[in-house]
Amino acid sequence: MNNDPVLVFNHIPKCYGQSLRVYFRAFMATHTDYEAGFACAEDHRRFAYDVSTLAADDLLIGHFTSSTMNLDERYPEVLSNPRFRLFTFVRDPLDRQISQYYYSFRSGRNRKGVTMEEHPLAKVLSTASNSIAGAFPCNEENCEEMLSRYFFVGVTDRVQESMRVLVERIWRIYSEAPRTRAVERMLSSLEKVRNRGLPHENRAKRDTQADAVSAEVLETFRRNNVVDYKIYQIAQRRLDADLAELGLA
Repeated sequence: MNNDPVLVFNHIPKCYGQSLRVYFRAFMATHTDYEAGFACAEDHRRFAYDVSTLAADDLLIGHFTSSTMNLDERYPEVLSNPRFRLFTFVRDPLDRQISQYYYSFRSGRNRKGVTMEEHPLAKVLSTASNSIAGAFPCNEENCEEMLSRYFFVGVTDRVQESMRVLVERIWRIYSEAPRTRAVERMLSSLEKVRNRGLPHENRAKRDTQADAVSAEVLETFRRNNVVDYKIYQIAQRRLDADLAELGLA
Protein backbone atom coordinates (compact mmCIF):
# COMPACT_ATOMS: atom_id res chain seq x y z
CA MET A 1 0.00 0.00 0.00
CA ASN A 2 1.36 3.41 -1.00
CA ASN A 3 1.49 5.81 1.96
CA ASP A 4 3.60 8.53 0.33
CA PRO A 5 2.41 12.08 0.88
CA VAL A 6 0.84 13.43 -2.34
CA LEU A 7 0.34 17.09 -3.24
CA VAL A 8 -2.94 18.26 -4.77
CA PHE A 9 -3.21 21.77 -6.22
CA ASN A 10 -6.69 23.28 -6.52
CA HIS A 11 -6.01 25.75 -9.33
CA ILE A 12 -8.36 28.72 -8.97
CA PRO A 13 -8.38 30.50 -12.35
CA LYS A 14 -6.20 33.61 -12.68
CA CYS A 15 -4.42 33.05 -9.36
CA TYR A 16 -0.94 32.30 -10.76
CA GLY A 17 -1.80 28.67 -11.38
CA GLN A 18 -0.23 28.38 -14.82
CA SER A 19 3.05 29.72 -13.45
CA LEU A 20 2.91 27.20 -10.62
CA ARG A 21 2.35 24.39 -13.13
CA VAL A 22 5.52 25.43 -14.97
CA TYR A 23 7.42 25.63 -11.68
CA PHE A 24 6.42 22.19 -10.39
CA ARG A 25 6.67 20.25 -13.62
CA ALA A 26 10.41 20.98 -13.63
CA PHE A 27 10.85 18.38 -10.89
CA MET A 28 7.52 16.55 -10.44
CA ALA A 29 5.19 14.46 -12.58
CA THR A 30 2.22 16.81 -12.96
CA HIS A 31 -1.16 15.18 -13.61
CA THR A 32 -3.51 17.80 -15.00
CA ASP A 33 -7.27 17.38 -14.72
CA TYR A 34 -8.94 20.14 -16.73
CA GLU A 35 -12.23 20.04 -18.59
CA ALA A 36 -10.66 22.04 -21.44
CA GLY A 37 -8.75 18.96 -22.57
CA PHE A 38 -11.92 17.06 -23.48
CA ALA A 39 -14.44 17.30 -26.29
CA CYS A 40 -17.33 17.86 -23.87
CA ALA A 41 -18.08 18.08 -20.17
CA GLU A 42 -19.61 14.61 -20.14
CA ASP A 43 -16.39 13.04 -21.45
CA HIS A 44 -14.49 14.81 -18.73
CA ARG A 45 -16.85 13.62 -16.00
CA ARG A 46 -16.14 10.02 -17.04
CA PHE A 47 -12.41 10.52 -16.64
CA ALA A 48 -10.63 10.74 -13.30
CA TYR A 49 -7.20 9.72 -12.09
CA ASP A 50 -6.78 6.73 -9.81
CA VAL A 51 -5.24 8.75 -7.02
CA SER A 52 -4.30 5.61 -5.06
CA THR A 53 -1.45 5.11 -7.55
CA LEU A 54 0.08 8.56 -7.01
CA ALA A 55 3.45 8.79 -5.27
CA ALA A 56 5.41 11.51 -3.48
CA ASP A 57 6.78 13.06 -6.67
CA ASP A 58 3.36 13.22 -8.36
CA LEU A 59 1.24 16.37 -8.35
CA LEU A 60 -2.48 16.38 -9.14
CA ILE A 61 -3.66 19.73 -10.57
CA GLY A 62 -7.08 20.86 -11.67
CA HIS A 63 -9.75 23.54 -11.62
CA PHE A 64 -11.68 21.81 -8.83
CA THR A 65 -14.04 24.76 -8.88
CA SER A 66 -17.40 23.70 -10.29
CA SER A 67 -20.28 21.45 -9.27
CA THR A 68 -18.90 18.65 -11.45
CA MET A 69 -15.30 19.19 -10.33
CA ASN A 70 -15.48 19.84 -6.59
CA LEU A 71 -13.08 17.56 -4.78
CA ASP A 72 -15.92 16.20 -2.62
CA GLU A 73 -17.43 14.67 -5.77
CA ARG A 74 -14.46 13.98 -8.02
CA TYR A 75 -11.78 12.87 -5.56
CA PRO A 76 -13.40 12.34 -2.14
CA GLU A 77 -10.41 10.30 -0.97
CA VAL A 78 -8.24 13.41 -1.31
CA LEU A 79 -10.30 14.93 1.50
CA SER A 80 -10.63 11.79 3.63
CA ASN A 81 -7.09 10.36 3.42
CA PRO A 82 -4.46 12.45 5.29
CA ARG A 83 -1.67 11.43 2.89
CA PHE A 84 -3.13 13.87 0.35
CA ARG A 85 -2.03 17.43 1.05
CA LEU A 86 -4.07 20.23 -0.50
CA PHE A 87 -2.86 23.69 -1.42
CA THR A 88 -4.12 26.61 -3.47
CA PHE A 89 -3.54 30.29 -4.21
CA VAL A 90 -6.05 33.14 -3.96
CA ARG A 91 -5.93 36.70 -5.20
CA ASP A 92 -7.42 40.10 -4.52
CA PRO A 93 -11.00 39.48 -5.74
CA LEU A 94 -11.24 42.59 -7.90
CA ASP A 95 -7.85 42.04 -9.52
CA ARG A 96 -8.69 38.37 -10.14
CA GLN A 97 -12.01 39.23 -11.78
CA ILE A 98 -10.43 41.88 -14.01
CA SER A 99 -7.68 39.45 -15.03
CA GLN A 100 -10.27 36.75 -15.77
CA TYR A 101 -12.20 39.20 -17.94
CA TYR A 102 -9.21 40.07 -20.11
CA TYR A 103 -8.09 36.46 -20.31
CA SER A 104 -11.51 35.43 -21.63
CA PHE A 105 -11.10 37.96 -24.48
CA ARG A 106 -7.46 37.11 -25.28
CA SER A 107 -8.41 36.21 -28.87
CA GLY A 108 -10.67 39.25 -29.34
CA ARG A 109 -13.87 37.36 -28.50
CA ASN A 110 -14.84 35.17 -25.60
CA ARG A 111 -15.95 31.53 -25.94
CA LYS A 112 -19.49 32.63 -26.83
CA GLY A 113 -18.22 34.83 -29.65
CA VAL A 114 -18.99 38.06 -27.78
CA THR A 115 -16.67 41.07 -28.06
CA MET A 116 -15.54 43.41 -25.28
CA GLU A 117 -17.73 46.15 -26.73
CA GLU A 118 -20.77 43.89 -26.37
CA HIS A 119 -19.79 42.75 -22.89
CA PRO A 120 -17.88 45.55 -21.12
CA LEU A 121 -15.86 45.09 -17.95
CA ALA A 122 -18.19 47.28 -15.86
CA LYS A 123 -21.10 44.96 -16.63
CA VAL A 124 -19.09 41.91 -15.58
CA LEU A 125 -17.99 43.53 -12.33
CA SER A 126 -21.55 44.57 -11.53
CA THR A 127 -22.81 40.98 -11.74
CA ALA A 128 -19.82 38.94 -10.46
CA SER A 129 -20.43 37.13 -7.17
CA ASN A 130 -17.96 35.22 -4.99
CA SER A 131 -16.22 33.13 -7.65
CA ILE A 132 -13.29 32.35 -5.33
CA ALA A 133 -15.68 30.99 -2.70
CA GLY A 134 -17.14 28.68 -5.33
CA ALA A 135 -13.74 27.00 -5.70
CA PHE A 136 -13.82 25.48 -2.22
CA PRO A 137 -16.93 25.67 -2.11
CA CYS A 138 -17.87 27.73 0.93
CA ASN A 139 -20.00 30.54 2.30
CA GLU A 140 -19.40 33.32 4.80
CA GLU A 141 -20.17 31.06 7.75
CA ASN A 142 -17.96 28.08 6.87
CA CYS A 143 -15.15 29.55 4.74
CA GLU A 144 -12.56 29.41 7.53
CA GLU A 145 -13.41 25.76 8.18
CA MET A 146 -13.17 24.91 4.46
CA LEU A 147 -9.81 26.64 4.13
CA SER A 148 -8.52 24.57 7.05
CA ARG A 149 -8.55 21.56 4.68
CA TYR A 150 -5.57 23.16 2.93
CA PHE A 151 -2.10 22.91 4.42
CA PHE A 152 -1.25 26.08 2.50
CA VAL A 153 -3.17 28.94 0.89
CA GLY A 154 -0.91 31.32 -1.04
CA VAL A 155 -1.58 34.94 -1.94
CA THR A 156 -0.89 35.84 -5.56
CA ASP A 157 0.09 39.46 -4.92
CA ARG A 158 2.61 38.21 -2.33
CA VAL A 159 3.87 35.41 -4.51
CA GLN A 160 7.55 35.40 -3.51
CA GLU A 161 6.70 35.25 0.21
CA SER A 162 4.08 32.62 -0.56
CA MET A 163 6.52 30.44 -2.48
CA ARG A 164 9.09 30.56 0.33
CA VAL A 165 6.45 29.32 2.77
CA LEU A 166 5.04 26.72 0.36
CA VAL A 167 8.43 25.15 -0.39
CA GLU A 168 9.32 25.09 3.31
CA ARG A 169 5.97 23.51 4.21
CA ILE A 170 6.42 20.86 1.51
CA TRP A 171 9.96 20.21 2.70
CA ARG A 172 8.71 19.57 6.22
CA ILE A 173 5.95 17.23 5.03
CA TYR A 174 8.43 15.10 3.09
CA SER A 175 11.13 15.24 5.77
CA GLU A 176 8.71 13.60 8.19
CA ALA A 177 7.54 10.93 5.71
CA PRO A 178 8.99 7.38 5.41
CA ARG A 179 11.96 7.50 3.04
CA THR A 180 10.69 5.89 -0.13
CA ARG A 181 12.48 6.50 -3.43
CA ALA A 182 9.87 9.06 -4.46
CA VAL A 183 10.23 10.92 -1.15
CA GLU A 184 14.02 10.96 -1.53
CA ARG A 185 13.67 12.34 -5.08
CA MET A 186 11.39 15.09 -3.82
CA LEU A 187 13.70 16.10 -1.00
CA SER A 188 16.63 16.24 -3.40
CA SER A 189 14.63 18.35 -5.88
CA LEU A 190 13.36 20.74 -3.20
CA GLU A 191 16.93 21.51 -2.18
CA LYS A 192 17.63 22.63 -5.75
CA VAL A 193 14.52 24.78 -6.24
CA ARG A 194 14.26 26.51 -2.86
CA ASN A 195 15.62 29.79 -4.20
CA ARG A 196 14.38 29.49 -7.76
CA GLY A 197 12.22 32.39 -8.95
CA LEU A 198 8.69 31.79 -10.12
CA PRO A 199 7.93 32.39 -13.80
CA HIS A 200 4.92 34.51 -14.77
CA GLU A 201 2.87 32.73 -17.41
CA ASN A 202 -0.53 33.38 -18.95
CA ARG A 203 -0.51 37.17 -18.81
CA ALA A 204 -3.46 38.82 -20.50
CA LYS A 205 -3.25 42.14 -22.34
CA ARG A 206 -5.48 44.91 -21.01
CA ASP A 207 -7.10 48.00 -22.43
CA THR A 208 -8.12 51.12 -20.48
CA GLN A 209 -11.45 49.82 -19.14
CA ALA A 210 -10.01 48.84 -15.76
CA ASP A 211 -8.80 52.40 -15.18
CA ALA A 212 -12.25 53.85 -15.86
CA VAL A 213 -14.43 51.68 -13.60
CA SER A 214 -16.71 53.92 -11.57
CA ALA A 215 -16.84 54.09 -7.78
CA GLU A 216 -20.44 52.86 -7.94
CA VAL A 217 -19.44 49.71 -9.84
CA LEU A 218 -16.56 49.06 -7.44
CA GLU A 219 -18.89 49.38 -4.45
CA THR A 220 -21.35 46.98 -6.06
CA PHE A 221 -18.54 44.51 -6.66
CA ARG A 222 -17.36 44.69 -3.05
CA ARG A 223 -20.91 44.22 -1.77
CA ASN A 224 -21.50 41.19 -4.03
CA ASN A 225 -18.18 39.53 -3.17
CA VAL A 226 -18.10 39.67 0.62
CA VAL A 227 -17.15 35.99 0.96
CA ASP A 228 -14.28 36.30 -1.53
CA TYR A 229 -12.88 39.25 0.39
CA LYS A 230 -13.18 37.30 3.65
CA ILE A 231 -11.26 34.39 2.10
CA TYR A 232 -8.60 36.78 0.85
CA GLN A 233 -8.21 38.30 4.32
CA ILE A 234 -7.97 34.85 5.93
CA ALA A 235 -5.24 33.89 3.44
CA GLN A 236 -3.33 37.09 4.22
CA ARG A 237 -3.46 36.38 7.96
CA ARG A 238 -2.41 32.76 7.46
CA LEU A 239 0.54 33.82 5.31
CA ASP A 240 1.70 36.31 7.94
CA ALA A 241 1.43 33.62 10.62
CA ASP A 242 3.33 31.10 8.46
CA LEU A 243 6.13 33.55 7.77
CA ALA A 244 6.51 34.24 11.49
CA GLU A 245 6.32 30.58 12.54
CA LEU A 246 8.86 29.45 9.95
CA GLY A 247 11.25 32.33 10.63
CA LEU A 248 10.84 33.66 7.09
CA ALA A 249 9.39 37.09 7.90
